[in-house]
Amino acid sequence: MLQDLQRVYLKSLKNTFKKIGKNPIVLIMPILFSLATNGFYLLYTLFLGGTILDGIIFAIVEALFLSCYFALMSDLIYYDRMSLKYFSSNFTKYFRQVYSVFFIIFIASIIFGQTLASSLGATPYYVISLILYLGFNPLAEEVYIKGNYHINAFEDAFSFMRENFVHWIIPLIIYLGIGYGIGAVQIPGITISDLIYIPTGYFDFSVPAGYIDTWSVFTTAGGSILFTVLFSIISAIYAVFRGCLFRILDGSSMRKRSYGWYND
Repeated sequence: MLQDLQRVYLKSLKNTFKKIGKNPIVLIMPILFSLATNGFYLLYTLFLGGTILDGIIFAIVEALFLSCYFALMSDLIYYDRMSLKYFSSNFTKYFRQVYSVFFIIFIASIIFGQTLASSLGATPYYVISLILYLGFNPLAEEVYIKGNYHINAFEDAFSFMRENFVHWIIPLIIYLGIGYGIGAVQIPGITISDLIYIPTGYFDFSVPAGYIDTWSVFTTAGGSILFTVLFSIISAIYAVFRGCLFRILDGSSMRKRSYGWYND
């Protein structure tokens, strides 16, 4: 196990830095994503907000932005490039997959968030939320690397975690630990709604109340700005690493890898 972990992580790191070296713009993608989404929310709220369609419109726009983000990430993971040649079509490339996942998360949030939270209390609710967060953690990779959507994305994400839990959880703990250490992540506030956004460095905290992500570059001052930019860069590196790690682990096994077989 330890030898396999070492081989897999070293190869993933090598691929990660090779891809970032060829495409350094990926390091600012979380900030660009945050600017795009929050910029839209600000303009929409100022000029068009306050209708019963707000939730649907926000979901559609977020799905479009995530589709574009995932299309760029897919090109990077598969082909070591981030091309803007088909930039406009990127907004719809993964739209169906992302929106179908949004729908399931929305239904789960209603059932789980409103029903179970009120009956179980805060502590059991957050424990179960964390378990779900870990159990379906590679959801984003199932979407943009394998093209899965709807319930299949969740089923395959869970199956992946069942087979590769140790390999996947160690880098995740390190990432969340760094985020927690600099105040960018609050572990009790992580929910299943965050899963699809992990490669963007986005966290929609439920505790404490409020919204915190890389947009705070423009809403905070002093050292917190540095920490926000730093976490954004760390998130970008981690997103590429996750993609490389996912490709190596998916469809392989320790036995295959012991003979030098890697899907990268």
